[in-house]
Amino acid sequence: MYSGRRARCRRVGREPADLGRYSGTMIEEKVEGAPNVVIAERDGRERELPVTTLVDHPGAVPDVGELFPGRRGRAVPIRLLMSTDLPYVTVEAERDGYRASIPTIDVIGGGYLLVGTPERPLEADEGGPVRLLVRQGSTLCWNVKSVTSLRASAHEEPDSVPENPPH
Repeated sequence: MYSGRRARCRRVGREPADLGRYSGTMIEEKVEGAPNVVIAERDGRERELPVTTLVDHPGAVPDVGELFPGRRGRAVPIRLLMSTDLPYVTVEAERDGYRASIPTIDVIGGGYLLVGTPERPLEADEGGPVRLLVRQGSTLCWNVKSVTSLRASAHEEPDSVPENPPH
Protein backbone atom coordinates (compact mmCIF):
# COMPACT_ATOMS: atom_id res chain seq x y z
CA MET A 1 0.00 0.00 0.00
CA TYR A 2 2.89 2.32 0.65
CA SER A 3 4.58 3.19 -2.45
CA GLY A 4 17.44 29.01 8.84
CA ARG A 5 16.15 30.74 10.75
CA ARG A 6 16.40 30.04 14.49
CA ALA A 7 14.70 33.18 15.72
CA ARG A 8 11.35 31.96 14.45
CA CYS A 9 11.45 28.83 16.66
CA ARG A 10 11.95 29.96 20.25
CA ARG A 11 12.42 27.37 22.94
CA VAL A 12 11.43 27.31 26.57
CA GLY A 13 13.64 25.57 29.12
CA ARG A 14 12.58 22.27 30.63
CA GLU A 15 13.66 20.49 33.76
CA PRO A 16 15.15 17.01 33.37
CA ALA A 17 12.58 14.27 33.76
CA ASP A 18 12.38 10.53 33.39
CA LEU A 19 12.64 9.97 29.66
CA GLY A 20 11.80 6.29 29.80
CA ARG A 21 13.93 3.56 28.38
CA TYR A 22 14.23 2.05 24.94
CA SER A 23 12.01 -0.98 25.21
CA GLY A 24 11.08 -1.70 21.62
CA THR A 25 12.40 -4.29 19.28
CA MET A 26 11.97 -3.63 15.61
CA ILE A 27 12.05 -5.93 12.65
CA GLU A 28 14.36 -4.18 10.24
CA GLU A 29 13.30 -5.72 6.98
CA LYS A 30 13.46 -3.69 3.80
CA VAL A 31 10.16 -3.32 1.99
CA GLU A 32 10.42 -2.60 -1.72
CA GLY A 33 9.14 0.91 -2.48
CA ALA A 34 8.39 1.75 1.16
CA PRO A 35 9.99 4.86 2.63
CA ASN A 36 12.37 4.36 5.57
CA VAL A 37 13.20 6.41 8.64
CA VAL A 38 16.82 6.32 9.84
CA ILE A 39 17.37 6.26 13.61
CA ALA A 40 20.96 7.15 14.63
CA GLU A 41 21.94 6.42 18.23
CA ARG A 42 24.71 7.99 20.33
CA ASP A 43 27.30 5.43 19.21
CA GLY A 44 26.65 6.32 15.56
CA ARG A 45 24.85 3.06 14.87
CA GLU A 46 22.07 3.60 12.34
CA ARG A 47 18.92 1.58 11.84
CA GLU A 48 16.58 1.92 8.87
CA LEU A 49 12.95 1.37 9.81
CA PRO A 50 10.45 0.94 6.98
CA VAL A 51 7.22 2.89 7.43
CA THR A 52 5.29 -0.34 6.95
CA THR A 53 7.06 -1.78 10.00
CA LEU A 54 6.23 1.34 12.03
CA VAL A 55 2.54 1.08 11.10
CA ASP A 56 2.49 -2.45 12.53
CA HIS A 57 4.58 -1.64 15.63
CA PRO A 58 2.99 -3.30 18.70
CA GLY A 59 3.51 -0.17 20.80
CA ALA A 60 1.81 2.18 18.33
CA VAL A 61 -1.02 4.36 19.58
CA PRO A 62 -4.00 3.26 17.43
CA ASP A 63 -5.65 6.69 17.31
CA VAL A 64 -3.30 9.64 17.73
CA GLY A 65 -6.32 11.98 17.83
CA GLU A 66 -6.61 11.25 21.54
CA LEU A 67 -3.19 12.84 22.08
CA PHE A 68 -3.23 15.37 19.23
CA PRO A 69 -6.77 16.61 18.51
CA GLY A 70 -7.44 16.99 14.81
CA ARG A 71 -4.90 14.34 13.78
CA ARG A 72 -5.69 10.78 12.88
CA GLY A 73 -3.77 7.58 12.33
CA ARG A 74 -1.34 5.35 14.18
CA ALA A 75 1.69 6.86 15.90
CA VAL A 76 4.73 5.22 17.49
CA PRO A 77 6.23 6.83 20.63
CA ILE A 78 9.86 7.80 20.00
CA ARG A 79 10.80 6.30 23.38
CA LEU A 80 10.09 2.87 21.83
CA LEU A 81 12.39 3.55 18.88
CA MET A 82 15.49 5.15 20.36
CA SER A 83 17.31 5.82 23.60
CA THR A 84 20.08 8.32 24.20
CA ASP A 85 21.59 10.35 26.98
CA LEU A 86 22.78 13.02 24.54
CA PRO A 87 20.97 16.35 25.01
CA TYR A 88 19.54 16.81 21.49
CA VAL A 89 17.87 14.88 18.70
CA THR A 90 18.18 16.36 15.23
CA VAL A 91 15.21 15.59 13.01
CA GLU A 92 15.54 15.91 9.24
CA ALA A 93 12.85 16.12 6.57
CA GLU A 94 12.98 14.87 3.01
CA ARG A 95 10.95 17.29 0.91
CA ASP A 96 12.40 20.66 1.77
CA GLY A 97 15.60 19.76 3.61
CA TYR A 98 14.14 21.08 6.86
CA ARG A 99 16.06 20.32 10.06
CA ALA A 100 15.07 20.83 13.71
CA SER A 101 17.31 20.28 16.72
CA ILE A 102 15.03 19.36 19.63
CA PRO A 103 15.92 18.70 23.27
CA THR A 104 15.98 14.95 23.88
CA ILE A 105 13.70 15.33 26.90
CA ASP A 106 10.95 16.60 24.58
CA VAL A 107 11.46 14.09 21.75
CA ILE A 108 11.80 10.97 23.92
CA GLY A 109 9.32 12.16 26.53
CA GLY A 110 6.55 13.34 24.21
CA GLY A 111 7.44 12.66 20.58
CA TYR A 112 5.48 10.39 18.25
CA LEU A 113 5.98 9.33 14.64
CA LEU A 114 2.62 9.56 12.89
CA VAL A 115 2.52 6.94 10.11
CA GLY A 116 -1.07 6.56 8.91
CA THR A 117 -2.96 3.27 9.21
CA PRO A 118 -2.49 -0.25 7.83
CA GLU A 119 -5.19 0.61 5.25
CA ARG A 120 -3.99 4.09 4.33
CA PRO A 121 -0.57 5.74 4.40
CA LEU A 122 -0.18 9.25 5.77
CA GLU A 123 -0.61 11.51 2.75
CA ALA A 124 1.89 14.23 1.77
CA ASP A 125 -0.62 17.00 2.55
CA GLU A 126 -0.82 15.59 6.10
CA GLY A 127 2.97 15.64 6.48
CA GLY A 128 3.50 12.04 5.36
CA PRO A 129 4.69 9.51 4.86
CA VAL A 130 6.07 10.07 8.40
CA ARG A 131 5.42 13.09 10.59
CA LEU A 132 6.90 13.91 13.97
CA LEU A 133 4.44 15.25 16.53
CA VAL A 134 5.74 16.56 19.87
CA ARG A 135 3.33 16.87 22.80
CA GLN A 136 3.65 20.17 24.62
CA GLY A 137 6.46 21.26 22.32
CA SER A 138 7.55 24.85 22.78
CA THR A 139 7.19 25.53 19.05
CA LEU A 140 5.17 24.17 16.13
CA CYS A 141 8.48 23.92 14.24
CA TRP A 142 9.06 20.65 16.12
CA ASN A 143 6.11 18.98 14.35
CA VAL A 144 8.30 18.01 11.41
CA LYS A 145 6.69 16.81 8.16
CA SER A 146 8.15 14.15 5.87
CA VAL A 147 10.68 12.88 8.45
CA THR A 148 13.61 10.87 7.10
CA SER A 149 15.91 10.68 10.13
CA LEU A 150 16.29 11.20 13.87
CA ARG A 151 19.88 11.53 15.06
CA ALA A 152 21.17 11.83 18.63
CA SER A 153 23.48 14.85 19.01
CA ALA A 154 25.85 16.15 21.67
CA HIS A 155 25.05 19.75 20.78
CA GLU A 156 22.21 21.83 19.42
CA GLU A 157 22.41 22.19 15.65
CA PRO A 158 21.03 25.16 13.73
CA ASP A 159 17.42 24.74 12.64
CA SER A 160 16.52 25.44 9.04
CA VAL A 161 13.32 27.44 9.21
CA PRO A 162 11.72 28.92 6.07
CA GLU A 163 11.65 32.68 5.69
CA ASN A 164 7.88 32.73 6.23
CA PRO A 165 6.86 29.61 8.17
CA PRO A 166 3.20 28.64 7.75
CA HIS A 167 2.45 28.97 11.49
